[in-house]
Amino acid sequence: MSRDISVSASGSDPEHNKKRTNTYRCLPLRPLPEIAGYSPILRLWDLKRGDRLMPRRADFTFEDFLGWHGAIAISVVEGDDLRFTLYGTQYVELLGGDLTNKLLCASMDESLIARTKSYFADLIHGPHIGHVSGGAPTEGRDFIAFDVLDMPLSENGQDVTQFLHALCTANCGPSPVTDS
Repeated sequence: MSRDISVSASGSDPEHNKKRTNTYRCLPLRPLPEIAGYSPILRLWDLKRGDRLMPRRADFTFEDFLGWHGAIAISVVEGDDLRFTLYGTQYVELLGGDLTNKLLCASMDESLIARTKSYFADLIHGPHIGHVSGGAPTEGRDFIAFDVLDMPLSENGQDVTQFLHALCTANCGPSPVTDS
């Protein structure tokens, strides 16, 4: 079952608000969803989980993400927030700062925190794969477009303990999945 939720910022300028509308999608783990630009990373996630509900972080190697290194982030579930243990350079460039070892919500515009926590709670309790697209506020800059896939990871194969996040740009890089 897929669920789409749109959250818009308020204001009088419709063009500006269009940039600030975020769509949060909760998608099933099976069958694997098809999301434009993310097929290679979804296939990798699926390959690594095998017969389990979700893969473990330890199932992935650095080489698995060839072509995606800068577009990958990994976070650990910490209460009702996420702490990034890896934060790729494309995330740093997009959002203007490095969140490695920092909490997600501590870096966010206050108006987005409740919805973000609710979204990740839905992903954790589903469990679900998540897809967020829209505009992110950045200090000293206008809202900037982003598109992120949030794939759950589990140390025991059942409970979500971490997330593998992939940032998609126009071409999304080469496939990290090889035939070997």
